[in-house]
Amino acid sequence: WLKGTWRLVSADDAKTGEFLTRTDSMWVSDTPGDSLTFEFDGAEAALYALYGPSGARLDVRVDGKKQPSRDLCDRYCTYWRLMRVPIFRGERGRHRVEIRIADEQPDRECVRTYRKLTDERVKEIGFDGHRAAVGRLFLDGRVL
Repeated sequence: WLKGTWRLVSADDAKTGEFLTRTDSMWVSDTPGDSLTFEFDGAEAALYALYGPSGARLDVRVDGKKQPSRDLCDRYCTYWRLMRVPIFRGERGRHRVEIRIADEQPDRECVRTYRKLTDERVKEIGFDGHRAAVGRLFLDGRVL
């Protein structure tokens, strides 16, 4: 279930359209507070999502319990790439997963430092944003 301003990506989308060759479809939101919720019977869940310069921070709850946030930006994020994003690994059974785009952005200083970027290059790349683009759900189990 998608809640908020999520939209289906088209092939001409500047940041994400090119990745439709690697997934059947992709949903994207740039709005803090938008969420993705699903229930599954199994032991593990992950997203196939984009990491990139303006990637979001995701707040995660499993069975109502807060989990560590997941950042869709890491020290390599001067470009966009599809990655497997682990969400849950635990006891086999029925689980409810809620993923929300956080109000705060990931700390992107690690990219600047690791890549030794100038202020001009940072502006050119465009590190500001909350983009969450999800192409698939990986489960050790089944969606309910």
